[in-house]
Amino acid sequence: MSNTRLNPIYVALDSHQYARAAKLAATLPTSNRLGRALLAYAYYKSGQTSSAKKVIEEILDWDGEKVECDADDISESLEVKPNKTDWSNLPTKLCPPDLADETTLDTLSITMIGINMSEMVYKLYAWVGEYHATIRLFSQPKQFVAGLQILVQSDRNDAILESMQALALQMSRISPLYTAWAARTALWQWQFADKKVDDVRLQMLPRLAESLAEKVVEASGTIEDCQLWVQILRSQSKWEGILDILPKLAKMPPVQILEISIECHTNLEQWGRAQNACVDLLRKQSGGQWSTWKSLIACSLEKGGFEETECVSKKLLDELQSSLQQDRTLSLVFCELALVGIQHRSKKTIDLQMAIQDYANAFSSKMSCVFEDLESYLNKFIETANKDEVEAMSNWVDDLRQANILEKGEENCYKLRSLIFSLQVMRKCKFDQLPKWTYVADAWISFPTTASIQKENQPSDELVLLAVDRLLEGEEPGKEDLLTAATMLEMGLKKSSYNPYLKLRLLDVYRGLGACDRCWELFQDLGIKHIQFDSCTYLILPILLEGGLYEQALVVANETLKFHISTISDTSNFISRALENGNWSKADEFLNFQRKRMNNSLTLLQSKGVIMDCAPLMTERVASAHGIFGGDDDLERATRMLREVHNTMGAPSLVCMDEKQLISDNRDLSILPVGMVASTSEEIRQGVLQKKFYHGILLRAVMILDVMKGPKKGKVIQRSEILTKRCDNLLQVIKKGESSNCRWVDLVKVLSRMIVVVTSGMPLVEGDSLKLREGRAIELAKEGSSIIQEMENGQSIGLTIVQHLVPTMALIKMIAKIFHAFGWGKRKKKESVKTLAALAASLKSCMSTMLQQVESSLVMNVAAVNPMPSIIILDSSVWDEVQSYVHASKVGMQGRLSRILHEFMAELDTFKQTE
Repeated sequence: MSNTRLNPIYVALDSHQYARAAKLAATLPTSNRLGRALLAYAYYKSGQTSSAKKVIEEILDWDGEKVECDADDISESLEVKPNKTDWSNLPTKLCPPDLADETTLDTLSITMIGINMSEMVYKLYAWVGEYHATIRLFSQPKQFVAGLQILVQSDRNDAILESMQALALQMSRISPLYTAWAARTALWQWQFADKKVDDVRLQMLPRLAESLAEKVVEASGTIEDCQLWVQILRSQSKWEGILDILPKLAKMPPVQILEISIECHTNLEQWGRAQNACVDLLRKQSGGQWSTWKSLIACSLEKGGFEETECVSKKLLDELQSSLQQDRTLSLVFCELALVGIQHRSKKTIDLQMAIQDYANAFSSKMSCVFEDLESYLNKFIETANKDEVEAMSNWVDDLRQANILEKGEENCYKLRSLIFSLQVMRKCKFDQLPKWTYVADAWISFPTTASIQKENQPSDELVLLAVDRLLEGEEPGKEDLLTAATMLEMGLKKSSYNPYLKLRLLDVYRGLGACDRCWELFQDLGIKHIQFDSCTYLILPILLEGGLYEQALVVANETLKFHISTISDTSNFISRALENGNWSKADEFLNFQRKRMNNSLTLLQSKGVIMDCAPLMTERVASAHGIFGGDDDLERATRMLREVHNTMGAPSLVCMDEKQLISDNRDLSILPVGMVASTSEEIRQGVLQKKFYHGILLRAVMILDVMKGPKKGKVIQRSEILTKRCDNLLQVIKKGESSNCRWVDLVKVLSRMIVVVTSGMPLVEGDSLKLREGRAIELAKEGSSIIQEMENGQSIGLTIVQHLVPTMALIKMIAKIFHAFGWGKRKKKESVKTLAALAASLKSCMSTMLQQVESSLVMNVAAVNPMPSIIILDSSVWDEVQSYVHASKVGMQGRLSRILHEFMAELDTFKQTE
């Protein structure tokens, strides 16, 4: 085909006009493979994933390669993961010559990887290489990279790694680079394999990797090749073997050789040699590497106890300090020696106290990180000090504070740093001399603001944080204290608008005031990007759900999912580039980080749960993808979700989550303000498992409604095989969730049993009949009513609505549909209908109580008079601004939650029996 037909398509793609590109490519004949590949790419970039998949399937014409979830076998769909792929099973059809084109293949592979078809890409390149030897040099490396894509996003290791290993060995005949690929792949295959399996081939893998790495190094290998050889031996704990090959690693820097020597001698418990290597390494590093000092102290302790440790360390310190004046690392060694001496009963607490004071006197005025350097040593001092030692330390800190009191308007950063350090130590040790918060706040107000066009923090920002911590210390700060703290922090933001720690502290304060809308504004101002979606969103998600900001919670959760999706693609690209450049350590780092940390991310699981919870409360567009709320379109939505349950980056995959999955808590807890407590990883995990339970039940209930049939002529009809299978599966899920301390979960179980009992009569009892089913449903409905009456809402109403009320309402509406199909409609005068109406009335009463709590909190907020305290440092305009934030947030939250509760209550009113 002439390029004149393709050029306009490329121009449109380059201009990001994907709809126009798709329109132009669609006019090309189907015989033009490159044109069809460009059409699929244009569909993919414009968000039309299903259309892109359809075009690719037409191009490849592979029978039996389409993988969809079978809605008729819901138990397998939700519980059993797809079987491992047989990578040796290639399509039987010959590869068309016009598909064996590099441009066409690259275009197809980019699109297929983007729409989660990495396994097909791997087979595609294998297919091409099998039937077109002329293009094999091109296709084999591409096939290997496609295998990396599968490895990055999946926990299926054995089959794909075995295939990649064979492929790399074939390519190793071409270049030493591919020999190193084979060594790296063999090591991965051994590392990721199940060590419990007794397989002779598995035991050969590390030897194979070792042999290949040695071959690469001997052929003038690079530094990375040497490191790969060492890593292979390290993975087998062959420490003596590593020491033997060190003379052969001439290309490695001497510092790295010494680091490896220390590691090997330490693991072999050769403490003297390890000690000598540490001394040599510190001399080369000029004593500036703290981890090496720690290793030296540890080795010396094992060799000769504390006396030798102190002797060796001080001798080296004297040698190094002659050339380095007041180096922080060298000075901190004295604190470490004092700490180790206390642990080995060779030193007293007074020695640690003097070391801390010497370090602080030398550096507290010069840098802001001195408190962080000394915090662990202060903890030991607090633990071991007697009354006299505590008093001596307290007096020294107070003297340091008084010596650095700032005059009004004085701009002396040296004195400011020392003042901040002294206050931090007083707070940490809870000394009586710790000044009141007004003193600290006054010092902050008095210090001049530095004019700067850069996005920098003000030097005195730490003072306002210390003042707020002092003000709010204690268990339950009052509303006036919270308003005062918020006012000071808002004043601080006006001076230092880019300080993230002020915003994080404000998040916690406004949460205490119930100002969730303002929390959302502050979180947006933080400018969270990229990896921070995984490490920092735990701060805002609970606040958004508590305040009924479900749409905003969905935004955060969706951004987190988008980040993880992009990370899979990026990681695969980074690994392939690292392999192409022979950077084996980076390739291994990227792969292990993605598989162990990102794929098992706790925040990712939490975000999936938020999407599944909030979707039913959102617009039709969002609900059509994930929301099940007892509506007429639930079957269509459930079918879509079932097709996506094994897409690990899709929210529906939550329902087939492995409960034994290792979870990686990637949250950055170091940014938590003082006094702010985050949920533990286990608490979040249990919450995720509860969401899995709820949404798994909802999906199964929808599929039961799809195949259930009402009675004929007053008699139940025989259960179909598929209905029996689905009901049995739902009962198994209910049984798995038996151990629960949550009454809402108990209610969901009862409602689920009602669905199974009425539709199938299961669990089976003798003499199954319509009347018997009705009687059993009545008993379950009464049990549900009693559960509701016993409920005590221990969490925020916003969380209760999204986590418990939504699935409960969906199940009740499904039960109403089933009752209608069985002739027990809402207007019928039957006992079952009355009992269901009583259950609905009990639930409405529970919601009415929630509604009163929501409205009363707003009334109390409006009625409460909060005049500004007579404190000179507070700005009255900022005080009023804070109160307006709180009031506006309360009004917004009341409106959002009340609207949802009124809608639910109106729905429950339809169950009322007419007289």
